Amino acid sequence: MTSAQDNSGQAGGADKTPAEVQFDRISVAVLTASRDDMRKLGEILSAFEQIGRIAAAEGRADVPDAVSAGDAVGTALMFDDTARKHWDKAMDIFGRLASCCQEVFRGAKMNRPVLSRIFSDIREHLEIEIEGGEAEESASAATGGADKSMALDQDKELYTDFITESMEHLDSIEVKMVDLEAAPDDSETLNAIFRAFHTIKGVSGFLNLRDVNELAHRTETLLDMARRNELPVTGSVIDVIFEAIDGMKGMIRDVSEKVSAGAATREFIGTDRIIARITAVQEGREDTPPPRQAGTPPRLGDVLVDQGKITQAQIEETLNSQPEGGGRETLGMLLIEDKKVSPKDVAQALRIQKNAANAIETQDIRVNIHKLDGLVDMVGELVIAQSLVCNDPDVMSIDSQRFYRNLSQLGRITSELQKISMSLRMVPIKNTFQKMSRMVRDLAKKSGKEVTMLMEGEDTEVDRNMIEEIHDPLVHMIRNSVDHGVEKPDVRLAANKSALGTVTLRAFHHGGNVVIAVEDDGRGLDPAKILAKGQERGVVAPGASLSESEIFALLFEPGFSTAEKITDISGRGVGLDVVKRNVEKLRGTIETRSNLGQGSTFQMKFPLTLAIIDGIVVRVGEQRYIMPTNSIVEALRPPREDYLTVEQRAEMIRVREELLPLVRLHRLFSIQGGIQNPWEGLVVVIESEGQKRAVLIDELLGKQEVVIKTLGGGMSNVRGISGGAIMGDGRVGLIIDVSGIFEITGRQASFN
Repeated sequence: MTSAQDNSGQAGGADKTPAEVQFDRISVAVLTASRDDMRKLGEILSAFEQIGRIAAAEGRADVPDAVSAGDAVGTALMFDDTARKHWDKAMDIFGRLASCCQEVFRGAKMNRPVLSRIFSDIREHLEIEIEGGEAEESASAATGGADKSMALDQDKELYTDFITESMEHLDSIEVKMVDLEAAPDDSETLNAIFRAFHTIKGVSGFLNLRDVNELAHRTETLLDMARRNELPVTGSVIDVIFEAIDGMKGMIRDVSEKVSAGAATREFIGTDRIIARITAVQEGREDTPPPRQAGTPPRLGDVLVDQGKITQAQIEETLNSQPEGGGRETLGMLLIEDKKVSPKDVAQALRIQKNAANAIETQDIRVNIHKLDGLVDMVGELVIAQSLVCNDPDVMSIDSQRFYRNLSQLGRITSELQKISMSLRMVPIKNTFQKMSRMVRDLAKKSGKEVTMLMEGEDTEVDRNMIEEIHDPLVHMIRNSVDHGVEKPDVRLAANKSALGTVTLRAFHHGGNVVIAVEDDGRGLDPAKILAKGQERGVVAPGASLSESEIFALLFEPGFSTAEKITDISGRGVGLDVVKRNVEKLRGTIETRSNLGQGSTFQMKFPLTLAIIDGIVVRVGEQRYIMPTNSIVEALRPPREDYLTVEQRAEMIRVREELLPLVRLHRLFSIQGGIQNPWEGLVVVIESEGQKRAVLIDELLGKQEVVIKTLGGGMSNVRGISGGAIMGDGRVGLIIDVSGIFEITGRQASFN
């Protein structure tokens, strides 16, 4: 489920309220859904989600219980084969839940007894739990509060097994919580704790232990948010889970006493206070206490002594009782095993210890940006100087193992210093992403659409100098997605989609690059329509056969547009060509993927930094060039029979049954002495925008990271060259601009 902007609700007709539009959607979907029709099921869940959102905006507090129940039923149908056997019953439940909600929107109070009976049907037929405790308690209050008493009508042995296993689970959770406190990012520990609560929840529900079940369910939800990275594992989270453990232990001890005494019923133990605290932690309303400030991080034992949890003599007693040589257990674990402190005490002490250490490690200072840039530049010069020294013939003639060990150590230090200095330039992309959220809202309102924007990977770091350059391409891509991609609400509803469209902005690291993707769930791209437009404009020859990626690349041609109507937002035939120029200016590439009727994704890939390039050094004649590794597919020596010509003019190389145009660098840059016969040299296959070329070189010298240097004003516009680098021998190697190579050879690829 996704968050959304305010729902206009007018997609279904101007005479209907937003809620009525959603009730109509549910009615139609329920009546027309065939068994296992997941699309209709998604339509129903989307409508319930919208109803819940509208109810929250209008302050209708009765509705969320029913919406939560509908969501639980839908989730069960999607993932539970047992629940899916009761598909028809589930459709009936959806209709009844919608009727309850509809009565509330018409001014009536939620019929709690009716809702309680629906919940009973859900549990009876679908065997799932729902968050409907408040509704059921209200219903029980109307019938004399019978629900406050829980029947113990199962086999006594079942309760005994549950008590034993649950206490074992809770003891195990306590120990794992100490580990989680020490390493909040440990997903395995977090998942183990989650599974234990899930087991307790499932068995307690079967045994009608509603108080245990409810508390386990709420705690499980909190842990699930942490698993999905929606909630950081802070001290408040640890504390509230420990409190839930204590609460459940008390409930289970109560069950044990009642079962041992042969009681037929037991009273519901209130969970309001602990659930209220869990909710506060989920919503971020309960903060972790401020870290303790100290000169040095305190020792765990000292913290426990300071808190009065244990004495120094008890700590020494535990340490002295260990066998000579000791074991691998930490002090905290040893004290827990000796039952001198509780796991909760150790977890809180670890938190104080960690916060004190963090307070020391995260001190910040302000540095003038020009000084920082100067430092980065000088480190770059240091790397070049170190390379010059290491490759100097006089240095290489020295015969001393100790000297070479020292030289190797110098290389490692220089490389590490370079990495640290480059990281100083890295900043999160969050601010740039957040600016786009407001723009999406304004564009959606202006175009009469319902669009929400999701952001993923906002903490991804990129070079500070790239932030401003990335802004314009993102603006163009998002405007394009909102205006051309996402459909109007009535069109989306007719296509069995949610009226609310979604634009997702995503950033992540992949290899040595940062990837930024703009994705929408709109109408998608029609390759046939784009190809026809390209043929109409003369960009593509009539009858030409292009791959899908080549067709999508036409969108980035200057002035190319398939828009049927020019709007204030986009559709004037400009925008995507600007995107392409800006992306290539940053040494990046752009890739387009689309499914007609389902949406499109534009993925831009940039190097992590503009100061360094990871490349392959090649030789052509007496000259050396650096080719960016992110554009290289493979390198090979072609057999003579794989060299072909077309009409004695166009040269081609067959690579894995694919014919690629041959590009001779020595001809392109007028270099003397280059190899003439392709089968005597090497071919490097480069790729850009789904197209490939086979570049002929003399020799491949190796892989190297080089510091990029500009060529100055007089050579800044040389096509096919993006910069230079000082090599180990002090000479300059030119950096190949792969996009420029494709531009140069695009029209003459058949006449090399």
